[in-house]
Amino acid sequence: MAQVEISRDGQVMVVTMNRPTRKNAMTPTMIALLADAWKELHEDDGLRCGVLTGAEGNFSSGADLRVMAGERDPE
Repeated sequence: MAQVEISRDGQVMVVTMNRPTRKNAMTPTMIALLADAWKELHEDDGLRCGVLTGAEGNFSSGADLRVMAGERDPE
């Protein structure tokens, strides 16, 4: 399962944080993937809008403190 999913609907890029079991808490991998998505949005002239959302009804609970404390990043 990808931590970040990207889809397009015409000129709109939808970026979904996809770690619902952890309330979409962010890991270093997720932060890097989000940065890549925003770079793609910025560089693609065919895209006009980006929407950030979270899987399964949760936006994000913030940083995943378990991963920040040393638990393996699920990548």
